[in-house]
Amino acid sequence: MSEEQQVKTIKYDTLGNLENSKRAFFTDKTVDVLREELLSKPYKLYHLKYIYSNDMDGYFDFAARNFVNGGLIKSCEPYKKYIFGVFRCYVLDRVEKKYNYEAYFICNTTAHIKDILTDCYDNFTWDCITDIDEFITHFNFNNDDNLLCEAYLH
Repeated sequence: MSEEQQVKTIKYDTLGNLENSKRAFFTDKTVDVLREELLSKPYKLYHLKYIYSNDMDGYFDFAARNFVNGGLIKSCEPYKKYIFGVFRCYVLDRVEKKYNYEAYFICNTTAHIKDILTDCYDNFTWDCITDIDEFITHFNFNNDDNLLCEAYLH
């Protein structure tokens, strides 16, 4: 087995089970179960900002959407047991085609997230959010006029 394959098979301890919260969030469109779960365990809550957002400036909107759905989501897909999150792309300037990428993550592990997301951790700034209601407000489905797309990792 190669060193790369060994890294991908490492198991991390989890704090809890977010499956009921995910089901309620997506099926019932409610955050109540999620709020209770976040209050019950010491999950780490983060706001991420992609530091290379301007790399997609000038591209058409579909390219920015593909980056969210194909690039960011797929790079984190193997770690969805440890991360429940949303990636978003906002249009900063529709004429110049300037974009901003953000994410909100619930980390369901005792491990440091940098140990899990070794390939892409440094591509983001990571701000810890301690106020659960503030986090849920940002994490919940977004109807901002400047929102181009959002994709949930679950």
